[in-house]
Amino acid sequence: MSYRIGSFNVHNMGANASEEKIDFIVKIIKSQKFDIVALQEVFCNKRGMIDEKSCNANPISSIIRKLGLDSNGKKWKAYFDVPKQSRDAKEGYAFIWNSSVHLPSVKLSDGSYRVFYPRIYNQYKLEKSENQVDLVRNPLYGRFIPESQPKMEFRIINTHIRFSKDAGKNSDNTDDDIELDIGTVKMRQNEFNIIAKTIYPKLAEKIYGTQDVGGLGAFYTIMLGDYNLNLNRKWTKSPYIPAEFIVVGKGHDGKEVKLQTFNEGLTTIKRVTPENEQDYINMQKYNNNFDHVTYDTVRFASVSIEDGSYTGIKCSTKKIDVVRNYDKNDFVHYRKNISDHIPICFEFDNNHVIERK
Repeated sequence: MSYRIGSFNVHNMGANASEEKIDFIVKIIKSQKFDIVALQEVFCNKRGMIDEKSCNANPISSIIRKLGLDSNGKKWKAYFDVPKQSRDAKEGYAFIWNSSVHLPSVKLSDGSYRVFYPRIYNQYKLEKSENQVDLVRNPLYGRFIPESQPKMEFRIINTHIRFSKDAGKNSDNTDDDIELDIGTVKMRQNEFNIIAKTIYPKLAEKIYGTQDVGGLGAFYTIMLGDYNLNLNRKWTKSPYIPAEFIVVGKGHDGKEVKLQTFNEGLTTIKRVTPENEQDYINMQKYNNNFDHVTYDTVRFASVSIEDGSYTGIKCSTKKIDVVRNYDKNDFVHYRKNISDHIPICFEFDNNHVIERK
């Protein structure tokens, strides 16, 4: 079965979000047939599970209400939470998902069930020798189980890496031709390293309760979101992700945990001002490659077999060119009314096996 996971920085989406913006996000979720959506830069007045009745001024509640029923005739679900270090007491992350997946739970001795809701992940250690400092926004961690495959689990690290050295500075821009100092670049790379090298391997290898290790073939962990860092390509500029490939130790099966960051394409849009609007209309293009998916290529796509080849899950990451496909190629309108980012999609099909020599 194929699963589609979307990631979208929705740019300061709060109680004052317009109907146009809400409708646009709903249209993207439906048309792209996302099963799970990870959102960044969300402002809500309620933490925890959110439904369509939570509050009319709650943007996530509005999205759930307008999504209506999914293809299985069930209501969409959502969860919102805020890191303690957030520059604003209400800025955080959200997950939205349909009934093709559910949250894990365990039956307690009294017959009730404990549900494992998404949570802000705080338990990580810093490498003082590398001058690491706390993340500006700890990520939101969620676990999802496919309804059709109860022994399988998706683990998603929804992240938004800091924009500037000043943790209190609003991230309402995307490096619009400004010169970044070395300290700012290092801060961003420091955060990437903490999540990729410390948080990711710990969560990818974690065994919950009576879960069968079994080589961890049924556990799939991805990190995604707004990294505020570019992949090093001829069409991108600094700041760069410190390493596109990272080996972060060995898993329970004895194989290396080798992470790779994916997304080929620019995903941000420059700020539009009265002074640059006409030039921008004439330019009509994307700016940075900041939105990515990172995952363990060994865990996702390789199981050794006797003849020395590998078999694994077919997966792909791509940007969704919503400005050209859903907003009449009007970059100015999109930047002013929707977001400074476009969404990306990670898709994998665990029934489609590929072989590699």
